[in-house]
Amino acid sequence: MLHLFHFATALDLKYGNFHFVFIIYASILTITGSILVIVWLHASKQNLLDKIVSKIQAKLMLYDLLIPTGIFMISIGVSFVDIKIAQYFWILIFVVKIVGRKRFAKIRKL
Repeated sequence: MLHLFHFATALDLKYGNFHFVFIIYASILTITGSILVIVWLHASKQNLLDKIVSKIQAKLMLYDLLIPTGIFMISIGVSFVDIKIAQYFWILIFVVKIVGRKRFAKIRKL
């Protein structure tokens, strides 16, 4: 899968404004994120995580992995409307993660 990152990045640098290149790049990121989510789910369901990882931390990590994957997936659909908006849509990853972590910090204090 890592070799596909290099391929997609090279395509993006050379033909960045083409719709099909954006779809390939976002699809590779979505597939890679999905594989990571599957690995995390398997590890947490089979009790393969370290004992110091609490249920809340495991759930937060799952959300942390799902956020970029979902945003990359949604950006593919947005790219059919406007490719520039879809590219800027990825900034939401940072915003959603910051908001989520602040919200989690409030829950932990309760």
